[in-house]
Amino acid sequence: MVGGRALALLMLLGVLVATLQPCACDTVVIDVIKQFGGVTQSTLHRAVAAAGSHFASGGHKANDEVVVYIGPGTWVVSPQTDDGFDITGITPGPQGRLVIAGAGMNATTLSFSNRHNHTMRGRHVYRLTVRDIHFTRNYPTVSQAKPTFPAIQLGTIKKIGPGFVDVDIHHGFATPQSLYDPCMTHGRFLREFDTDRDDPKLIAPEHCKEWPPLENQQVEWESVTSLSGALWRFHLARPAWVANFTVGNVAGIKSKQCAQAYWFEGGDDIAFHRVKWTKISRGIFRGGINNIHIADTMILRGNKVGGRTPCMSTYGGGPQLSGDFGAGGNYNITVERHYAEGTGDDSVALFSNVENATISDCYIRDSFARGILLVNSSKAKLRNNVVIRCPIFNTSKLGEAEMDSTAELDSTTA
Repeated sequence: MVGGRALALLMLLGVLVATLQPCACDTVVIDVIKQFGGVTQSTLHRAVAAAGSHFASGGHKANDEVVVYIGPGTWVVSPQTDDGFDITGITPGPQGRLVIAGAGMNATTLSFSNRHNHTMRGRHVYRLTVRDIHFTRNYPTVSQAKPTFPAIQLGTIKKIGPGFVDVDIHHGFATPQSLYDPCMTHGRFLREFDTDRDDPKLIAPEHCKEWPPLENQQVEWESVTSLSGALWRFHLARPAWVANFTVGNVAGIKSKQCAQAYWFEGGDDIAFHRVKWTKISRGIFRGGINNIHIADTMILRGNKVGGRTPCMSTYGGGPQLSGDFGAGGNYNITVERHYAEGTGDDSVALFSNVENATISDCYIRDSFARGILLVNSSKAKLRNNVVIRCPIFNTSKLGEAEMDSTAELDSTTA
């Protein structure tokens, strides 16, 4: 007679053997345009629901790879009253996978229209790949001026005094009011960029290690007043604060908004491959998500506006990988060959309890905040990253993150 413990072990062994057996699985393609007639909020939701129904039907279908495919073209999702993709409740089998794919990051663009809704979200997300696609927004998210400040906005700094900075918004860029999202109670700052119209750069040492920076610190603003024409006064959070800017330089204007590029809480095995983001790029991983792979991704500044390249790409950062809300933290995290320019916050960030994390072969420049931020993530490995005019900043009290012999040199070399 088989005892209870032995029976339990036999059952577990049976499950493991079944899981490890070769999968007689299929790849099923759900073509959003062909099957649902176009790309809208409704058709995207229906395609994801169809994928969920396929997995839920059981049998070998649960272990299929189901691809929600959006063909070539620029597709504006408007009106948008909900998140672009909601992956909550989609549960592939142990060998199954949901894939959201375009025809290439330079071929398929999804442009969303609501500043309060995420591009993609999900709770308890398992076995998801997003690949070969470009995500953006159809409205301005940043601006600039002389000194003016963006989110994204550009302008030329005209006058500086206690508690204010006057900025002349550059032609074609958004007004400060159009960037202001009342659902956000924080995240409004100015920093100074040079006057290069084709490739603006943050005013900072190329070999930058300090945070906060010794010069060109973030200056927090609370409200704005229109003075005349394109000239705006930014009222600073500290009334006596005199910004250490230079009249005539360009002000990057940051004003965070509620929408995220992606927001996941809980799950396992999530990948972004060959994805491009413009205008919105900040992505959240929370709740102990393990086995995350981000590779060959890009965060780019937008096209020229009024003959000027925007100094900022987005009002937020890039991947934010957090173990704060998971009992065991996050492990098996890989970010490789990630390119980011002019992000409005940390281009890559690892937060508490992230273990077995590697950031390698990334190129990061002119981040409004840190290029790479490590918070209580001393076990992270950094390999061959180039980080320019923004620091790799480690707040861990447990020791420095592990770097190879060339990482610090690489991280400060143009």
